[in-house]
Amino acid sequence: MEKKAYVVGLDGVLHSAFVRWIERGFFPKTSRIMKGGRDYTLYSTIPPLTLPSWYSMFTGKDPSELDIYGFVEQKEHSGKFSYVKGYEPHKAIWDIIGRYGYKSVVINFPIMKPVELYKGSMVAGMLPPPDKPYTTPSSLTNYIKENIPEYLVDLKSVEFNTNNNRFPEAISSVQAKVKLAKYLINKINPDLLVVVFTETDRLQHVLWKAIESEGRSIFYRKDFLNYVKFLKTLDTAIFEIYREFAGDKVIPSFIVSDHGFGLLSESFFVNRWLMKKGYLVYNDTTKMNKANKLSETFLVADKILKLIKMDKPVYFSANSLNIIGKVEKIKKEVIGNADFVGLGNDVNWDKTTVFHYSLNGGLYFNYDNPNLNDNTMRDIIKNIQKDLMAMDKPKSQLIISNEIYKKKVDSKAPFGFVVSNNYQCEIRSDMNYRLNYLERPGYFLGTGTHRKEGILYANQKVSPKEGDNFNVTDIFYILYGLFLQ
Repeated sequence: MEKKAYVVGLDGVLHSAFVRWIERGFFPKTSRIMKGGRDYTLYSTIPPLTLPSWYSMFTGKDPSELDIYGFVEQKEHSGKFSYVKGYEPHKAIWDIIGRYGYKSVVINFPIMKPVELYKGSMVAGMLPPPDKPYTTPSSLTNYIKENIPEYLVDLKSVEFNTNNNRFPEAISSVQAKVKLAKYLINKINPDLLVVVFTETDRLQHVLWKAIESEGRSIFYRKDFLNYVKFLKTLDTAIFEIYREFAGDKVIPSFIVSDHGFGLLSESFFVNRWLMKKGYLVYNDTTKMNKANKLSETFLVADKILKLIKMDKPVYFSANSLNIIGKVEKIKKEVIGNADFVGLGNDVNWDKTTVFHYSLNGGLYFNYDNPNLNDNTMRDIIKNIQKDLMAMDKPKSQLIISNEIYKKKVDSKAPFGFVVSNNYQCEIRSDMNYRLNYLERPGYFLGTGTHRKEGILYANQKVSPKEGDNFNVTDIFYILYGLFLQ
């Protein structure tokens, strides 16, 4: 008996938002192929980030089992990080079913480099090694360059200014994936087809306020209408790929997202807070102090603009934001980077006990501190938990890694994750501001950030948890059951 499955990945799509888009008629063609199915909340990993979530989804393993908690991993020396290498090869669902003869095509899976599939082809997405093949087989890279030159591994024009290329580029990128999918479907005749669209996430980071407003504000109306046009392009893409893959048959189909999305309105500078609490110690704060003075000038200007109700006109002006961007660039060139890595040489590693790095809200112990031991680490965790819970702004908590994961984390992994205001607050590691907490000024990058509530939309029953909500790891077992049980 022929077995096939079609999985559409919509990076960062919130469950409730997708249901609303379906109801408003933005996905009429997708609704046809999903007729008779239903939607579920698909809960992301902790942290709800792209790499750990997508990897967990297709391996059935949580971040501790994958040893992946974000985009970077700590090296042996505290405070030194590098990009993650990716999940362990041959552990994903396509590798497992490949051993039984099933072929897979995986397009735009967010991995730093492609891995060999037992049977089939993979096109890597997100940060592949420059000037190297990003596909398996490697010859497919040349085919894409020659025949689908508009194909993008990731969008280029998604910036916080009013970039007019943003929507045309996103639409073109979606259409290029359709061309590639059709080519690989006919060349390989896969049993499992996975196509991930990351354009949703990139646009939402910048435009969430416009998307959430649904055009009610004059400042967001144009962006919202353009986003609806993009969604309708996405709808057509999902449908066309399905028809090429399934023909006239009805095959199991799933729309999934790695995490949800929501409004980003606050920033918590965790390393500044750790510094004030005495956990993070600096020998020299000269560079930091210079950056703080310039940032404070920006904040004063932002307050004046809000007071005279000119903040939106200014921040929706490409020229104004380009000027701000140039000032930020000059600041980095003249003063230096006031992020955690840029100030790494100024840290007193003999006295520092805890620091934060990356986008995941993770807190790390400094194992270079000679006074750190099991007892002091237990006390530190208790004190940080207590201090975070006592904070008024932002409302925060520390989620302990070893209490949520299946495997005990090692010394290079975060011992816990700071979550503020149910992920509405951005967790930052830089030291550009003297304050621990800021209501985000208008010149900050982006208006949206990740939430845990992603989407699972299936055109058939998904057992054994029918009626329940799902975790991303459940997708692996659903696919495993379809092909191998």
